[in-house]
Amino acid sequence: MEISLEQFEKALKDIRKNNSLYVKILRIGLTFIDTGISYNGLKSLLEREGYDFNNNCIELAVKQWFYDSFHHKGKDGKLVSLEDLDNHLDCGFILKGDSGLLLADHDASKMNLAVARKAMIISIIALMASILIPINDKLFSDKGETNIKPANTIIVRDTVYMEVQSIPKASDTLPKQFKPPIRINNVK
Repeated sequence: MEISLEQFEKALKDIRKNNSLYVKILRIGLTFIDTGISYNGLKSLLEREGYDFNNNCIELAVKQWFYDSFHHKGKDGKLVSLEDLDNHLDCGFILKGDSGLLLADHDASKMNLAVARKAMIISIIALMASILIPINDKLFSDKGETNIKPANTIIVRDTVYMEVQSIPKASDTLPKQFKPPIRINNVK
């Protein structure tokens, strides 16, 4: 079975839209936390955003999620059951606390994912720099230059004595030379 590029793009768009359906329902519920929202009110908001409630699967999924995420007490003071939901489609339902926490967890996870992606990019840049900088130094450094590094350091009464060792390049035929100690005054 072959599908056209347009059909494939439409299917991807529908998948992205349907993946965000449940989060969108929770956000709508959070928006109406002070007044409540009816199932029919929620349905009309979602229909305006392009969700097709003529599809029985979407209707059933939204009803189940609405029932699991919102609560409402009937006139008799009992909680509304899923079977009785059709008799309360115009009543105000309030977002449950657990559902609000799910939304908060979702938002925190989304933020953590964004931070982790940025950290990964920074670590890749640092890794590349740690690899490329030494290579760059070896390729483009002055060939006649000798590396100088301190061999021994002694500190005596605010005076630093360092024995500096000159490391010749492989092309140099001179033996190792030791320079006299360098005196640095008033070092604490």
